[in-house]
Amino acid sequence: MTQNPKSARESSQKAPLSGEPMSGADIILRVLSEQGVNTAFGYSGGAILPTYDAVFRFNELHADEPQRQINLVVPANEQTAGFMAAGYARASGKVGVFMVTSGPGATNAVTPVADCNGDSVPVVLICGQVPRAAIGSDAFQEAPVFNIMSACAKQVFLVRGIATGSSWVSLHSKPSYLKIRALARSAMATVQH
Repeated sequence: MTQNPKSARESSQKAPLSGEPMSGADIILRVLSEQGVNTAFGYSGGAILPTYDAVFRFNELHADEPQRQINLVVPANEQTAGFMAAGYARASGKVGVFMVTSGPGATNAVTPVADCNGDSVPVVLICGQVPRAAIGSDAFQEAPVFNIMSACAKQVFLVRGIATGSSWVSLHSKPSYLKIRALARSAMATVQH
């Protein structure tokens, strides 16, 4: 069954308007756009899917402004996404952004993050996470990624809720090698802005 493109576009425009509720995933996309990000690399998985959905909503909302859209490049795996973001940062002079899911998806991103840290290449990794209650419980797709990334990244943030997620990234200050762990619940929750 296909959906009327006009009605799909109208429904997607409701969330990002001022005064309307936004999901944590929508906030992530809005902040990335405001910071001038126009390309992101990523390999999907359950915990990061709300953020991928937000990319498509954001791009649909800005269909009339292609320069504001965020190009999503999907490689074969998470490690490749990280190295593609690093290559993009080196070639463009912009910050490379990549997204992965929780657990093994995030651990597959350790090598490119460590490589970028060692070579002073500015990248931001946005990582999905299991629900807050499952952190530290050895749940499916759960790993101590905050601890793992702390050993190889310049800065690591564990976003515990969407109220803390609206201003956590400034990509135009001095280059940083960030790994941002957006909780799956945060990406699916809504906030009034």
